[in-house]
Amino acid sequence: MNIKYHDIKYHDIKYSDFQNLETKERILKATLHIISQYGYENVTVRKVAKYANVNIALVNYHFGSKDNLLNEAMKQITLKLETAFTHLECKDSAAEERLKKFFDEYTSIIVEHPSIIKNFVFQTVKKSSIFIHYEEYFKHSGLKLLLDSLLEINPSMDKHRAKKLLFQAMAAISAPVIIAGKMHSMIDVDYFDPFQRADYLEILFDSLMTYIKGA
Repeated sequence: MNIKYHDIKYHDIKYSDFQNLETKERILKATLHIISQYGYENVTVRKVAKYANVNIALVNYHFGSKDNLLNEAMKQITLKLETAFTHLECKDSAAEERLKKFFDEYTSIIVEHPSIIKNFVFQTVKKSSIFIHYEEYFKHSGLKLLLDSLLEINPSMDKHRAKKLLFQAMAAISAPVIIAGKMHSMIDVDYFDPFQRADYLEILFDSLMTYIKGA
């Protein structure tokens, strides 16, 4: 059973929603849902146990502590983010097409988990170890894949300038998630509407390509 947590209300989670999942997976799904709906800071072992329909002892048995549980839950999201980078490894398509697929999938993931992405930024500022796995992946693998794609489009582009450009592009797709409804109230753009988001990304991507090809 594939559970889409953004379609399930917090108080509506029932054992039937999880009956085909292993205990550990039920606990992780419940944790991610609580984070997505109510924020990272509102997760407690008692709440997770209640909504996964297990006892507290089982949560502690599988994860040892709340911190370990949160680390494992966050890892589920970071692994999803990392899969978006696999589009950049497909050499059967042009670099421009690979980049577009990457931005589309990466954005879809962060829009699906806005509270978790906000917490990622907060924990990064605090220098928390929770997202260290993703940070290390991005620095040592993800960034190289993005950079190689840009340089494939324009081999003469300065690498340091290309890195700055990539940082700006990643910030541009993440910022609307972080400020949430403020974007709607400020410029009348609903980033969580798939059509408006697609238009936003098209403008961003076209601007990125225009700059790269002319650099």
